[in-house]
Amino acid sequence: MMRKWLWSALCLAAPVSARAFDLSADTTRYLADPAFLPLAGQVYGETSFGYRELSEDRTVPGLGTYPHSSVRDTLFGQQLAYGITDRISVSATLNFQESRIKDSYPFGAYDFYAHGFNNPILGATYRAVQQGDIPVSVDIAASYSPDSFAARATSLANGGTTASGGQAAGMQVLVSREMRSLTVQAYGAATYYGEQNRQVSLDNSTTRFGSSWRYDFGLRSQARLFDGFFVDAGAGVSGNTDVTVSDPAEQLAYTGSLAPTLSVQLGAGYHLIPNRLVLSAEYDRDYLGEESMVGMAGAAAKWTNQTENLYAVHLRFLFF
Repeated sequence: MMRKWLWSALCLAAPVSARAFDLSADTTRYLADPAFLPLAGQVYGETSFGYRELSEDRTVPGLGTYPHSSVRDTLFGQQLAYGITDRISVSATLNFQESRIKDSYPFGAYDFYAHGFNNPILGATYRAVQQGDIPVSVDIAASYSPDSFAARATSLANGGTTASGGQAAGMQVLVSREMRSLTVQAYGAATYYGEQNRQVSLDNSTTRFGSSWRYDFGLRSQARLFDGFFVDAGAGVSGNTDVTVSDPAEQLAYTGSLAPTLSVQLGAGYHLIPNRLVLSAEYDRDYLGEESMVGMAGAAAKWTNQTENLYAVHLRFLFF
């Protein structure tokens, strides 16, 4: 009986949603839409809670392949943005993170912990082109993350922190086609990570990570199917340049390489108060590329089968 009821509901809903789906151009700034930008004088906020899990295998010359680690992260985030004009906004984001890393070896397993604030992210977005004169909108965004919190490596005694230990800056270009029932957005980004320094509590040494670049490209979309309800979907690929790592006291000296990563995102949400308060849920699946370490004596380790899942809830709000 339940299956018959569900099938009947789907058959009834399909023609209704098809009639309601409108692909005519629309520049309404829907809260939570990928192309959303606050208007002059508006204050935008986003409160997020997320849970992330990562698993991987490690291959070490002479030891073979064995389960290496699983990472469990809990994240709390807050972003605020303000519209200076209808085309320019500024933002600030601060996240708190708790991490647990379980390392498994042939001779036993160990748990490492870290917690604390990640470095804040300051940003600005300029809508260089507003859809109308041409079929798309074009946004240019810049971000800067100062080295604001102490960075300490994870430890058995929960003394580690989650800050990066260095500065970062990035640029992003977003091209959006906005329609009444659908928004499609393409994006490309480049982020520069300066040298990072993390203290090792065991011997008070400092592990140094050399500067690197990260590049991101992808597509995002939002379908507004019914009044107040929407579905998000997206996919992207990212790549990182090699990172040199050194710590003489820990006898570390190697170069780390990470192959490109593929990510897929799905989500759904509802306008609790139309265009003022939105609650949504999100799921991300990331397929991390193969990661390898090459030291003075050659290959030191290789990480494979790296997969990451992120579950998140977002509450977005808008004030005039």
